Parts: sequence; structure tokens; C-alpha cells
Amino acid sequence: MTHTPFHAHDAPAHPYPVHHPSHMQGFAKALLLGVAIVITIAGVLFYALSRPTTSNDYDDCVNAPGSIVQESYPATCITKDGKSFIQPTPDNTQSSPSTGSLTEVVVTEPVSGAFVANSFIVRGTVPPGWMFEGVFPVELQNAKGIAIAQATGTELEPGSWSSGSPIAFTATVEFPATTGKGTLVLKKDNPSGLPENDRSFKLPVAFSREGEGQVNAKAFICRDNGGQWLAKYNECEYISQDQCETNGGTYNACESACRHDQSSNSACIKVCVGVCSF
Repeated sequence: MTHTPFHAHDAPAHPYPVHHPSHMQGFAKALLLGVAIVITIAGVLFYALSRPTTSNDYDDCVNAPGSIVQESYPATCITKDGKSFIQPTPDNTQSSPSTGSLTEVVVTEPVSGAFVANSFIVRGTVPPGWMFEGVFPVELQNAKGIAIAQATGTELEPGSWSSGSPIAFTATVEFPATTGKGTLVLKKDNPSGLPENDRSFKLPVAFSREGEGQVNAKAFICRDNGGQWLAKYNECEYISQDQCETNGGTYNACESACRHDQSSNSACIKVCVGVCSF
């Protein structure tokens, strides 16, 4: 009987695939890397969607969740964390078109379009870099754009002009008696004298005789805050204590609704309303 020599290469193929340990380790590493990439992408997306939105101008504020837009001219947008931005208009843009609109200046007094008397106070905040040595120029112009008064905006807190934060300021403007409309102009202090560094903020105002402007301005503030103005008594009903005292009024949380009408019945007299007196 003849025996045929057996060679290893003549053996039948193994019926099941053989997995080598090195192949299994490579697959596991690739799987772990894929999972890590997915987790990283998910984390980045979660951070981007959940982090608070920062408003840098009026448009950002309007589109930010929780912002409130006050219906005035120009409109003012207030973010949920208290930042205020004024709507860009031809009256409050920077004098240099290449630099865009100036929304960082906030004037809290007087309000836009308010009546101002021969002597009035300007309050608000200006952005970093607007002042030099704690001051900046303020100008009052008549309807023709002619300057009728000059004043100086001054930092409220000494040294704050160089803090890098918005700077609270005040200015007192005095001008000769006149009528009609005008413009309050806040100018960036520009020690360099270079025109490209000039910036300005403009606020429309109306002129009146001494005393009249203060009353009319309070009436505007009253109505702008949703109150009812009683011109005969210089009183504003239905505004909050904070709104009243912020604008220089005296607040009484429970005045009689019929306090100016002595003939009213007792039921009316017992009705309580909040009143701000100026």
C-alpha cells in the first residue's frame, strides 16, 4: 500500500474564521475613539446652546431671550441682566460713518424729546475711552445746529474714566431762554485732534421757559411709564415707587382716589391709589 506524503498546505481551511488578538485590539481602539469623538461634539454643542447670550448692540439685545424693548424715540432695549442699548437713528449715530452706530452711550436724563428748562442736568453712562482725565464736552444746539451752550460731562466716581467699564457721568447745561426744538450733543473727548477719532451722541430735546420744561418732562416720564398725569396737581398716578423716586418724585402708596374732589362719596374716598408728586 502506497502512502502519499501529507503537507501542511494540503490541510482543509478551517471552517470558522480565526480572529487574531491584534485585530480585536485595533477594533476596540477604533470604537473607543469614535465614542470619544461623539461625546466631544455633543459637549461642544451643549455648551454653545446653553451658555448665556451676550448682547453687544441694540440688534443683539432685541434678538436676545428675555429682553424688553421700550416704546420711545429712539427705542431702548433692556436685556434681562439690565444692560441698555438705544436704537440707532440718524439722531444718535456717530459722526464718522465708517465707525457705525453708537449704542453704548446711555442718557437717563433727560429723556429723548423732553422739554428742558434754562438750566437742566444730564445723567447717564458713556463707554470706556469716551472721557479723558474724567471729562468730555457737551454741547446744546438749536434747530439750525448752532451751538447755544457748552458744558462738561464729569465722572461721578473719581478715577472711573480709566477703569475700562462704562462710566457714570453728570453735566449741568445752562442756556439763554429760547423756544422750539434742539439737540443735546455728547462728544467723545479727542485729545489727538484727529477727525477719525471724533464721535458724538445726539439726543433731541425741546426748549421752554424756566420751570415749564421740568413739569412737561415729568409728564412725559409719567406717561412713558404707563402712568396717568394730573397736570393741575403735578401728580402721576399708577407708577411704581422706584419709577417715581428715580425721577425725583415723592411717592405715596395709598392716596385717596378722590383726594381732589371733596364732594365724592365715602366709598370713593376709601379707594387707594399710588401717587407720585413732583
